[in-house]
Amino acid sequence: MQTPNWVKLYKEGRAKEIGVPWSDEELKALKSGISVEDVRNGILEEKSRKKVEKALTNLEKLKRAELIEIAKEKGIAFDEDYVTKAVLIEQIKKTD
Repeated sequence: MQTPNWVKLYKEGRAKEIGVPWSDEELKALKSGISVEDVRNGILEEKSRKKVEKALTNLEKLKRAELIEIAKEKGIAFDEDYVTKAVLIEQIKKTD
């Protein structure tokens, strides 16, 4: 049995995180048109968007590309092809 390529699945939006598949509830949200980034942030229904967004930290509200720029400015070493948003946030927090 072949191991899934989690990095590829994550980058294509076909996995929640590297090594973490989407739950049934998350898949339903994706099929309803909610973006991958929003579902990764916990938005599973449009009616819950404001509540979830209010609870997000400033870093969590940023796009992955924006976090990459911040991490570069802070001198954090990472592989841009493989690093996830969650790891970037964790590493940026450690420098603050």
